[in-house]
Amino acid sequence: MTRLLAPVLLLTLVAACAAAPAGGSTPQVSGAPDRVFPLDFSRSGGFAGRSDRLHIDADGRMTVTRQGAGSSGPVAVDRTVLDALRQVLATADPIPSASSGICADGYRYRISTPSWSVSTDDCAEHHESLDRALELLVPLLRP
Repeated sequence: MTRLLAPVLLLTLVAACAAAPAGGSTPQVSGAPDRVFPLDFSRSGGFAGRSDRLHIDADGRMTVTRQGAGSSGPVAVDRTVLDALRQVLATADPIPSASSGICADGYRYRISTPSWSVSTDDCAEHHESLDRALELLVPLLRP
């Protein structure tokens, strides 16, 4: 039985790898390169299959939407965090290296500004400016 199970398992894994979409980023220029806000950020996946989104306006008002919990009313983002986001995203080259496309129980992230959009996941190679942006954005999703 194990002699039959091992090849079937191997073929299943290979098929899953071939069918998985390539990760990484897809930059899309849609405005002036120095514009950061309004900003949209989403995080999906993980072990529980979460889906969280946030929107930050240029004046620092933020709305968070959590799957199953609805939206929070607009709240002000701390000025220090807002300034740090503005600095890292205005000067960022947000393009990470492509991931394997398979990121078991990992999160997939998307950041969209008027200047560019990028998608990445937990398994993508590290990219300094994108990692810093995620360090600033992910805590804002917490209730």
